[in-house]
Amino acid sequence: MKLLTRKRLLIVAVAVASLLFVVPNSHAEVIITQRQTKAIRTHCVENQASLNQLHQSDAFLRIDRGNLYRTISDKLMTPLNTRLAANKLDGGALISITKEFNDQYKRFYANYITYDTALAKLLNVDCTKEPVRFYNALLDTREARQQLGESNDALVQLIRDYKNQFDDFYVAYMESQ
Repeated sequence: MKLLTRKRLLIVAVAVASLLFVVPNSHAEVIITQRQTKAIRTHCVENQASLNQLHQSDAFLRIDRGNLYRTISDKLMTPLNTRLAANKLDGGALISITKEFNDQYKRFYANYITYDTALAKLLNVDCTKEPVRFYNALLDTREARQQLGESNDALVQLIRDYKNQFDDFYVAYMESQ
């Protein structure tokens, strides 16, 4: 019986988490069906537990990712760009990518704050008493998570771009020697 309960909790957790990964349509206050209302109320405790776990794991992930991105910029990109400039080598493309990376990091950070705030608001809604408000807060959280994911993907792409540009720079430099 305990195993069945754990399986059910896992299924509900996955269902709630998957709702957060789906791109929502632009929405105003959404009216939900009686069936949806009942499902939200029925699984309220499990949903809240899953969302609390998600909130904690996302916070750790954001901190780790944020620190990694800052390290890449502060200890790799910027020092390399500075060395290239000091040696009068053309690193213009690398500098441009670094600037774009730093701008995107600011968006990533702002998007994380927006997402974290939306998730905190969602966690403060009593889904047994206010299932419609819970559902709408869930949609807001999902949208904020999507924006956070897009800014994260942009940072990853800029890291790839920087690496590719560096590889091109290195090959050209070695050929010129």
